[in-house]
Amino acid sequence: MSQAAIFSVPTVGPASPTTMAARIDDNFKAAVSGHSGSSRPAYAVDGSFWVSTATAGQRKLYFYDGSDDNLVLTLDIATGKITYSDGTNADAIAAALTNPVLKWRSRAIGEVIMLNTGLTGVDIPPSTTSDTIWIELTSGLTGVGAFNNGKLTTESVSGSAPLVAATAVINYASSPMLGQTIHLLNTESRIERPSTSPNNTQNDAVQNISGTFDLRRTNAGGGGEMVTNYGGAMFDSGANGQATPVAVSGADIAMRTIGFNAALVARTATETRMKNLSVKAYMRIA
Repeated sequence: MSQAAIFSVPTVGPASPTTMAARIDDNFKAAVSGHSGSSRPAYAVDGSFWVSTATAGQRKLYFYDGSDDNLVLTLDIATGKITYSDGTNADAIAAALTNPVLKWRSRAIGEVIMLNTGLTGVDIPPSTTSDTIWIELTSGLTGVGAFNNGKLTTESVSGSAPLVAATAVINYASSPMLGQTIHLLNTESRIERPSTSPNNTQNDAVQNISGTFDLRRTNAGGGGEMVTNYGGAMFDSGANGQATPVAVSGADIAMRTIGFNAALVARTATETRMKNLSVKAYMRIA
């Protein structure tokens, strides 16, 4: 440990080479030792760092602000453990960086993530931590010990598959989303869709199919011309393309229809859907 008797060099002379060398050497020793000593060096100024050796087995780094000494960290010489002034320590910081909860803190409030929890080893958000709060977008999980306990209220589930409507109100006091009604996507089996009008919901739908069916004469005399039904009257396009009223019987015509191949396996269900893989949705609320 070393603190200089006078942390400077002579500014007036003459000074002997011996005096100069001793003063400079004293200053260098103080600098390389961190100005260590049992108390703050007398020459400390606002912005000076110094090391206290007053406590046996410890080294304490202080920052002097011109008035007070502010503890920065404490080193345990025997163990090498560093404790910072706020009570945290290097080991704790290292542990925090490897904490599995850390990965969830980077997610935005309101962000929804999809996880295939049907696979072994898949991570899911924490359900009980206080610094990153998640809900599972599934109804019926608000009881004691359940994932959404203390986070949701006023759950509502109505309708039957595939048109199930399931909502709840966020009831976590520190959430910026407090009081907002959300859709429980897992219960509804509802997907998210980009839009310029967010938070609007739609049920599945298909466009109406419209059009007409044409009839073609099959008898030899008809020549296979097109026969079209207009307002209940049948008109033959004729060989020259002119529409001519005709009387057509069932034996004279064959209807062009949409057919189905019975050899193919028809995928039918109670909903209109795309090919998919089921996952679970989670949302961060605080």
